[in-house]
Amino acid sequence: MGVIHLVAPTAQLLPLKTFKADGTGFLSDILRAIYYAVQNNANVINMSFDTQTSSRELENALDYARQNNVIGAASAGNEGQSAPPLNVYPAQWQDDVMGVASTSDQDTRSSFSNYGNEIVWVAAPGEAIVSTYPFSTYAAGWGTSFSAPFVSGGSSLLLNKQANTNESQAAAAVAHAVPLGPNMGHGRLDLVQALAAVDVPPTGSIDSPAGDVIIEAGQPVFFSGSGTDPDGTVTGYSWSFPGGNPGSSNVATPGNVTYSAVGTFLASLTVTDNAGLSDPSPKTRTVTVLPAFSLSSTPSAATVPPGASANHTVTVVPGTSFTGTVRLYVAGLPSGATSSFYPASLTGSGSTTLAVTTATTTPQGTYRLTITGTSGRFSHTTQVTLVVNASDFSVSASPASVKIRAPNSGTYSLAVAAVQGFTGTVNLSVTGLPPFVTAVFNPPSIAGSGTSVLTLQVDKQAPTGNYNLTLIGKSGSLMHSASAILKVR
Repeated sequence: MGVIHLVAPTAQLLPLKTFKADGTGFLSDILRAIYYAVQNNANVINMSFDTQTSSRELENALDYARQNNVIGAASAGNEGQSAPPLNVYPAQWQDDVMGVASTSDQDTRSSFSNYGNEIVWVAAPGEAIVSTYPFSTYAAGWGTSFSAPFVSGGSSLLLNKQANTNESQAAAAVAHAVPLGPNMGHGRLDLVQALAAVDVPPTGSIDSPAGDVIIEAGQPVFFSGSGTDPDGTVTGYSWSFPGGNPGSSNVATPGNVTYSAVGTFLASLTVTDNAGLSDPSPKTRTVTVLPAFSLSSTPSAATVPPGASANHTVTVVPGTSFTGTVRLYVAGLPSGATSSFYPASLTGSGSTTLAVTTATTTPQGTYRLTITGTSGRFSHTTQVTLVVNASDFSVSASPASVKIRAPNSGTYSLAVAAVQGFTGTVNLSVTGLPPFVTAVFNPPSIAGSGTSVLTLQVDKQAPTGNYNLTLIGKSGSLMHSASAILKVR
């Protein structure tokens, strides 16, 4: 294993012993070592051994290692024979490992080295290789077992340059070698070429906008980007604009992208370099699109008997730059009911009155009305509740006339009577009073039905005369009144 440090001096080693001192061993120990190496986060497995007997278990273990992005290098063997007809494992499984033959210091095949492109992916020095030896000494060795660690060490250097390099990528990089002629794979290992073949991916940058943005529907966002590549050039830009128009672009500066739909969208940029590698961390910007205008309505609910009307105020609240004309519609009216907006549209901002008139035949019930405002491609809604209820109330006043000599007081009795199960709260008031006359209801409101006493206090400055008073009871949109006469003397 000391050969690995000749190539990659800082590589961390995990020695796993699978053979006895006489060079013999068991397949079970080899399998156990492979699985142990993978499960303990080894990145490269060096296999300085070979066998001429195929093993499905061994191939499965190496498949497992490859699937976990572990790079493998194995000796091509020392019989000095050609493959085929010779079979050499695991070097023969070139999807899982790189088979390594031996060369001399003259860049020729070592006489003892097996050869043939079916088992040799690349060659490396394997003669008089000085390495560690028992008893804390060093010794020179010959064989493809000394060649394989050069490739394993080189794979460590590849990982140091590009951490996610896998078996196929390492093999592709190592294939950039010094040609040796036929039957010697891609040639003698050349670390300079191999490391140059591993490309570092580019890095993209979104230059505009500088950060996440919040806009109104219909507004554009200006996009521009750039990219850098430490070992090449950026050749491609791929923008994605969900919710935007256009929805994508392949130039560095797409310019204005218009967002019409309300929502939150993630724009992204991925750059690609001349080696076909893409930025592993695409850059993004969050675009939050707010409505160009909004609607509100008051009151949120109204109760009317069949044949009566209810009014709602609908207000258009514009966004920062909204100046369009909003046309208004209402849906969900009960049978027999009609509606009108006064005015029917608003420009920029403002309020309109929605008048809903029920028919005497309109069924009782609770109805959810949806008010919609549209301006071009934009549409927003608000909702109100209409309750059609035949229950009602009536009011009556007694006596019909009261004479009060100033300064003094007098009273009226105002009776509220429920009709068809009315249970609402009726608020009381009076109009038509002359100056210097004050009015107090006790109680000021009645729930369902009941009687309230209206007391009038006449000041001595009150002008004499007869005055027509209107005593009013109001509950929601329901309102009734009774008349009475005040005589000031």
